[in-house]
Amino acid sequence: HHATFRAFTDGSELGEPSLVRTRSMWDLIAGTNITLRNTVVVGANPYAGRHELAYRAIYEAQHAYLFQNTHGALLDHVEAYDVYGDFVYTGTNSSDITVRNSTFSRNGRQGWTINGTNILFENNTISETRRATIDMEPALPHWVARNVTIRNNTIGKGRLYFFASVGAGATIDN
Repeated sequence: HHATFRAFTDGSELGEPSLVRTRSMWDLIAGTNITLRNTVVVGANPYAGRHELAYRAIYEAQHAYLFQNTHGALLDHVEAYDVYGDFVYTGTNSSDITVRNSTFSRNGRQGWTINGTNILFENNTISETRRATIDMEPALPHWVARNVTIRNNTIGKGRLYFFASVGAGATIDN
């Protein structure tokens, strides 16, 4: 019922730079058949959106929803605002991820970073992205972005690229 998960700090109090950088709100790692509905994430980025100061490398992996090695997941009617990182990051070795009927606005990095297989984004609203709105950039040669569908979304203003698709010799197809 729209439970809100809020970051009140930027994470600097964690001290260790790798912990500060990767403090996402939802880390869904090595899971199967996960569903999140009606949740709201509010990050701590005071400049989120197209502002020059929205992107800060030290906080860039503080995503709203992160999937890593996850198979079978659904985000439905979720929201994310003011995060330092991406709204949704589907990472390596993830498959069968669906994001639908959701709202994303004001962030510090990419809107949706898409890696993995059988990924669907439909009927969402996304706006005020700092870097690429949609990003398919598998970072390592063995990563893939395969069978990706993006349909029936409402896409608002972003600062840099609408769509970025550059891999490190990785496969991006269909």
